[in-house]
Amino acid sequence: MSLGQSFFGCIATVGLIATGSAYMAFTIPVTLVVLHFLQKIYLKTSRQLRYLDLECRSPLCSHFVDVLDGLPTIRAFGWQVASTEVLIQHLDQSQKPYYMLLCAQRWLNLVLDIVVMALATIVVALAVGVHESTNAGLLGVALNHILGFNQLLSFFITSWPEEGAIHIQGLSLSYPNGTPAGENWYLWPYRQVCLPTIINSTTLLTVSYFSGKSSFILSLLRLVNPSHGSITIDGINIESISPSAIREALIAVPQDPFTLLGTVRYNADIMGASNDEEIISVLKQVGIWEAIESRGGLDAILEDHPLSQGEQQLFCLARAILKKRTRQGGCQVLILDEATSNLDSETDHRTQQVLKDAFEGCTVVSVAHRLDTIIDFDRIAVLDAGHLVEFDTPQRLLAKDGRFRRMVSAFKEQGLDEL
Repeated sequence: MSLGQSFFGCIATVGLIATGSAYMAFTIPVTLVVLHFLQKIYLKTSRQLRYLDLECRSPLCSHFVDVLDGLPTIRAFGWQVASTEVLIQHLDQSQKPYYMLLCAQRWLNLVLDIVVMALATIVVALAVGVHESTNAGLLGVALNHILGFNQLLSFFITSWPEEGAIHIQGLSLSYPNGTPAGENWYLWPYRQVCLPTIINSTTLLTVSYFSGKSSFILSLLRLVNPSHGSITIDGINIESISPSAIREALIAVPQDPFTLLGTVRYNADIMGASNDEEIISVLKQVGIWEAIESRGGLDAILEDHPLSQGEQQLFCLARAILKKRTRQGGCQVLILDEATSNLDSETDHRTQQVLKDAFEGCTVVSVAHRLDTIIDFDRIAVLDAGHLVEFDTPQRLLAKDGRFRRMVSAFKEQGLDEL
């Protein structure tokens, strides 16, 4: 459920609650004002606590590294106890922001329950005190919708990202350890290139080998941090949010598919939020249920009955669809790193249509090289040696003499269907 859906759901529910008594309409503006300030306070506080959680984990990680580097010395001088005491101190400090965040979440649930309780009390009081303002049927409708109102409020307040609007401003990434002395490799230079906001159904596609595609995806997932510039999602700088929260909010499908030890059911939905019917439906949707059913169905162990490379990619796409359906607040950003590179053209075309239907209204950042796939995207970003050189619709890029048009022409002349 997106923020817009939860917002209109709250409005509709408040309207139905107001039918319990004509005078309940006066509580609607007050309720909206309370929710606005509650959302403003909670989101600001939770972002700061996540950022504090990230900072407090740094000493703990540094201590682990120091202990591993100096392990022979610690054992030689018998400093195990002292090292353990320091570890416990860092561990206690690192957990404080996490517990504070849990307290903030419990506080939010408490306040929402109080709001719902107040509405229920007002409805019943008006029904008892002002008989002519309601009837038994309308009162039942109002009380029935009050029961689930706090869940809608929780969606409305905690939902992020709400639109999936990605904005990149002057982003620079450097890799000093992997380059010759005195040289840094940059993803987007210091000239403060601004990649236009990518929002909703608009799809970004990066092309050209050795251009910075992987670095861009790594920066979106907070696996590497920019040396300059920023990436914002729905107006929030992702550096102010913990990496774990970022990776939970976004869906990423890598080029090299992976599976975990366990059954097909466990691999498809690690959190166990989907039932068997939903899992089977998605597996049929991507076209691999027959292959899995022949291996024993959802209870089959993937290690004992391995899938082919193409089937593994389709399985990862099914996992992404299940995550979007089950995640609270929905997932508005999908990242695909050549997720269909091992599929034939016909299967790839069918899979692309499935993704369009499943992630309609979401922002999709994709890396691909098939020409027929590329043309279907809304926007194309052409990267070359870490520099953004072109960004426009496929039609406009093909109409002008630029890097993308020359690449397409060169590969067509060679009779290739991939960049």
